[in-house]
Amino acid sequence: LFCETVLSFILFVVHAVVCKMDVAELEHMVTLLHDSLHRLNWRLKRSSRDRLALDIAALCMGLRPVVMVDYGGKMPQLQEKLCAVLAFLSEGSKIMTSLKYSSQKRWLLELGTCDWDTDVLLPTLNGWLLSYPVIYIFNRENISETTHNLSSTSLHQFKVLVVSKCNLPQSGTWELLSFTIPCGLSTLGVEEPWAQTLMRNMRQKIENVPQPVISLELEVTLWTCQTLVI
Repeated sequence: LFCETVLSFILFVVHAVVCKMDVAELEHMVTLLHDSLHRLNWRLKRSSRDRLALDIAALCMGLRPVVMVDYGGKMPQLQEKLCAVLAFLSEGSKIMTSLKYSSQKRWLLELGTCDWDTDVLLPTLNGWLLSYPVIYIFNRENISETTHNLSSTSLHQFKVLVVSKCNLPQSGTWELLSFTIPCGLSTLGVEEPWAQTLMRNMRQKIENVPQPVISLELEVTLWTCQTLVI
């Protein structure tokens, strides 16, 4: 069952227009975010604060259509604080007005008549919402079998990395998204055709920025047979 207190909160962009954010705009966004957290007395861990900054920037630049905020608290406090942060950001930057929010529960209600409690599990739903190129699909009755199969199979973890050239939230390399695929289905690694298409499409989002503030890399790591969380 989908429990409101443990669901992630969803941030998404309501239109497909990609914002061509330069260094100054990105750093202004980070400053606004820090100011809003201070005003709201929302004491996020540094790692969570940095993750939120990167997620918001990725949305505004069109690198992600949706992100899930599963850090910073539980519902309904998480919803209240995140809504207040978005309102503050919208006041300080027109770019931020395109950001909207929802919850997994609301999306479930809007997706139609499918029996989501029995037909689709959270790993599948999350992968679909986040537009991952590969997602796991299995039934509730097959949870044990699926878990066993994955824990006894070596996996490739694909990571899309952002190399930041500005304070987003600081310069360096950050993980934008990651997902796993059984090694037998991804023998070519980064040379897989779908992986090449994924990176080509993502790089097109930033190639027309006058002063590129980030670059993107794809990394593949081998996970040997062990108990894994999917």
